[in-house]
Order: sequence, then C-alpha cells, then structure tokens
Amino acid sequence: MLLKSCLVAIACLTLSGACSNGTALHSPDMATAEANDEAMIAAVITAQQDAWNNGDIDGYMQGYWKSPDLRFASGGTVVRGWQPTRDRYAATYAS
Repeated sequence: MLLKSCLVAIACLTLSGACSNGTALHSPDMATAEANDEAMIAAVITAQQDAWNNGDIDGYMQGYWKSPDLRFASGGTVVRGWQPTRDRYAATYAS
C-alpha cells in the first residue's frame, strides 16, 4: 500500500510538472493524455502488486526505471542502480 501511495504521488508530481506555469491545462487533448497517463501508471502499479503478491521480485522490478541512475531510499539508506535495488529486494524479501 505504501508503494502504491508513493508511486501515485510521484505520478501526480510528474503530471503536474507538465504545465510550465504550474496551472492546469484544460484542453480536451490534455485531458485525454492525462487519462492515458493515469491508466498506464495504474497498470504498472497493478502489475507490480500482482508480482509482489506472487513473490516475483523480477516481475515487481519491471515497474522500476532500469538504469544505473535509479536511486532507491529506504530505512535511512540509499541504493543506487536498478540491479543493486533488485538485489536488495531479493535479499530483504527472500521468502
């Protein structure tokens, strides 16, 4: 649930950053694009939820940015990179 809340917050910040002056654009095209973005974000979150619930760390990690520039913070530590983040999950949640 915490992961879902974090991802939704990140998605909202990303979508709000699309407006250069900080105000919402109200064109039909923008509304359609936002709805499409929201549907894609929801699909990633749902896929991650399903993978997590099935104990599939690799499937869960498909929702993460596969880059050495990924930064994952948890418990006062920061892990850098997709593979180290995946390895941390695998070690922390081995069962």
